[in-house]
Amino acid sequence: MRTGDVVDGRFAILERAGVGGMGSVYRALDRQTTKLVAIKVLHAPDMTSQARFLKEAKALAGLEHPHVVRYVTHGISSDSEPYLVMEWLEGESLDRRLTREPLRLEDSLDLARRIAVALGSAHTRGIVHRDVKPSNVFLVDGAIDKVRLLDFGIARLDDASSGLTRTGNVLGTPGYMAPEQARGDKRYIDARADVFSLGCLLYECLSGQPPFHGPHPMAIITKLLAEDAPRLRSSRHDVPEALDALVARMLAKEPGARPADGAAVAAALDALSNLKSVEPPPPSIRSRTYADVFPSIPPSAPPSSDPTIGMAATMPGLSSFRELSEPAAQRPSSPPPEPRSSRMVDLPPPSVSPASDRRWFERLPRPAGRSPFRVKGIAYKGMLHYVSTRLDGGMPSLTNTFRDPILREYLTQPFLASSFYDFFPLVAASAGCASLANVQLELFAQGQGRAQAKYDADHAYRSFVQGRSIDDFPSRFRLIAQRYYDFGEWEANSFSPGTITFVQRGIPAWAIPWYSPLQSGYISTLVDLVSNKRTSVTVYPTRRDGVIEGIQTVILEMDVSY
Repeated sequence: MRTGDVVDGRFAILERAGVGGMGSVYRALDRQTTKLVAIKVLHAPDMTSQARFLKEAKALAGLEHPHVVRYVTHGISSDSEPYLVMEWLEGESLDRRLTREPLRLEDSLDLARRIAVALGSAHTRGIVHRDVKPSNVFLVDGAIDKVRLLDFGIARLDDASSGLTRTGNVLGTPGYMAPEQARGDKRYIDARADVFSLGCLLYECLSGQPPFHGPHPMAIITKLLAEDAPRLRSSRHDVPEALDALVARMLAKEPGARPADGAAVAAALDALSNLKSVEPPPPSIRSRTYADVFPSIPPSAPPSSDPTIGMAATMPGLSSFRELSEPAAQRPSSPPPEPRSSRMVDLPPPSVSPASDRRWFERLPRPAGRSPFRVKGIAYKGMLHYVSTRLDGGMPSLTNTFRDPILREYLTQPFLASSFYDFFPLVAASAGCASLANVQLELFAQGQGRAQAKYDADHAYRSFVQGRSIDDFPSRFRLIAQRYYDFGEWEANSFSPGTITFVQRGIPAWAIPWYSPLQSGYISTLVDLVSNKRTSVTVYPTRRDGVIEGIQTVILEMDVSY
């Protein structure tokens, strides 16, 4: 579809409003009603994606509720692409609102009640949404009382023709899906799964974070299946006991212990409608930006002709970790951080848990002698700058974090930009800094990646990316990665309009809690800088790869959607 096209003789395309890996959304004018509409188009559909797309249309066609996005029509375009026409909405998603500011208690309850009523209407028609989460909740004009529930793409319709999922297929979003969804058995998924997801959403609105969260999807699902949800009052003390008890029921492991459906939740919330905030709402974990914890990397000095020049050539006044112990007045000041937002991304296998064990990096395996996993000294640049300008006490504070004297000594050597060094100290130093700064490691690592990408695009690897298009990105990233890392194999596994998939082999498993978010921050920022396209990056381990000198390695897959 293009601007000016008319779909079905009725909808005049005005502009493309958004694009993703599977399709596009267009803003159009409905000539019959003179109202704006949104047209969701599925590009190059396979049988499964087309069936799910048409199922979303069928679900919306059977629903008419003020808090569900309004269905207009659906069909197949002249280009043989399925399309779904809905009302055009102006405002913001709940996901974006929570990133910007937390909700008051009374607003959270009002929002949850309205969503519950909408779900109740769907449940009476045999429709289970199965993906209730903040990004699928839209606030028209930013108003709670104009909330709309979106995206019925994986909804379950209670009819004989809806068998699109099979036992073992997991549909939903970790952090919001019910335990029975995570187990992948559709026989036990009904309205109570939506009740669980709504409980997760309400918990996040009230406490600032979902009840089940972790550094990667597998860790979240493991918690979901093995642990009971934390009580709401443990995160927010002003919550009344009645509300705490209701949320606990919604988050019960067993479906039979939850309210029966959306209508039952709405009735329970109606009884609590007179509750008001006593304390200010807690800040959301979404509201932290990488600039809050990691500064921009400053421009480098003019390049030196000496190929062995150390970090002094790329960071004025600093050539080693040892110099960071100088008084702050003698160290260069940090430039203002850039206000770039950050999203949590998928991380590692569940073998290490930085969230519950802040000193996991003390036990990382290291082979004797020369490490098989090495990285160029330039990769230490951002860490040097962070320690020198943002960490109270500078280098002594960081080295005192480690019990291992060999590690402490290693971190005080000069690091030359073009030489290779052991990968372990960089991971350990990053984890130590995150611990001292009291921020999640994945947020800290993502900030490192973003800052490094900006520096590389402007300075270190400017010639690699300057004037390049998105089509050149896979080969450019592979060349940069090979210059940074003396291990692993990088390849673009597939490249289609709107999506790039990378596969990385031979990555040490112990580094995944730091390495995965680092790469997601780096790639999303580099793509943005090269192509001016906003990206969504998901990094996740797929399977074990092998063993190198006694160290387990894994294969990572990285999906870049723009």
